[in-house]
Amino acid sequence: HNTDLSSNSNQKERNTMHRFTDLLLKGWLIASFCFTFASAAFTSVSLTGSLAGATLEHQINLSDPNANGQDTITIRYTVPQTAWVAVGVNPTGTGMVNGEVVIGKPADNTVLKYKMTAKNGNTISEQPNQTLINTSLQQASGNTILTFTKLLVEDGEYTITADASNTFIAAFGSSNNFGFHQGYGVQDVTLEAGSVATPTTPTDAPVAAPTTEAPFAAPTDAPVPAPTVAPPAPAPAVLDFEEVALTGLLSEATFRYHVNRNDVNADGADTITIEFTCPGNVWVGSGVSQYGAMIPAKAVTGFPEFGTPPSRISLQDRAAEGVTVLPEDEQTLIDPQLSFANDRTTLLYTQPLHSGANAEDDVFRIRA
Repeated sequence: HNTDLSSNSNQKERNTMHRFTDLLLKGWLIASFCFTFASAAFTSVSLTGSLAGATLEHQINLSDPNANGQDTITIRYTVPQTAWVAVGVNPTGTGMVNGEVVIGKPADNTVLKYKMTAKNGNTISEQPNQTLINTSLQQASGNTILTFTKLLVEDGEYTITADASNTFIAAFGSSNNFGFHQGYGVQDVTLEAGSVATPTTPTDAPVAAPTTEAPFAAPTDAPVPAPTVAPPAPAPAVLDFEEVALTGLLSEATFRYHVNRNDVNADGADTITIEFTCPGNVWVGSGVSQYGAMIPAKAVTGFPEFGTPPSRISLQDRAAEGVTVLPEDEQTLIDPQLSFANDRTTLLYTQPLHSGANAEDDVFRIRA
């Protein structure tokens, strides 16, 4: 009898373990299905300019159970290199300055909200309310992926509006150590209306026990398809630049240009693309002067500490009062960029040529 009792006890333990294993497997499958379903709802945006190759994916979550029923947005920002990354919004139209961003810092292993309040690096400060949900910062196969969920409406912060166009800003560095950005951009993104969110983690509700001792059968439904992600934006065409040898104090800098006939990015007008590179993390400028001198002239300048795109200026005097930003109707640059990599600052922009000018015969006097 003792043998029978021991055998029955062992059989009960095996049955209990079998049932417990089935429950764990079923719960894991349910959680995996929820995560797959949430991932499939992402909308992907291919970024342009100096962010070409990066992607911004977004998903609006209405009545998000992970945020106590508040509406949220889930962002996944992927950059094709290992570096710190940042993405956020700025409806003020001032570029990166006054923007509210989430910065992922691999060197510190942090994902936090920040506010940029002025035109220098010392005014990037942490937001008082760190309310991000399910943050993640991953690096694999040469990519950096920042993922987080954020409330659409928060006290003292910009509101992100579903089913409308929002101005997003994004940037990335040249390494994992936070510092001057290598690339940045501003892009309007139309968000979807959203749908009621599904929890991305299992709830505390008990899972029903199986009704049979038979092994748990694999689901017969077709597998959930992988999310559709737009391919990265194609790399811009490689231009056949002409290089100009600089002398004197500019001997270590490089200046290249390319004339673009019937440029489709300028409604068929002729343009010129300028690339000016200087050693160090410095402000840069270049332009033309028909008088052969710095004053008077018009130029394009870029200031790394400002975090804003390069702009056209007027030089009427060597004093600071004689340097002014040209009015909006004269800000005719196409895709102006300022980047820093390999200890060199590069100014790159395209500018329309005046009609009737024979660009190939023009002599450009570079002032920098």
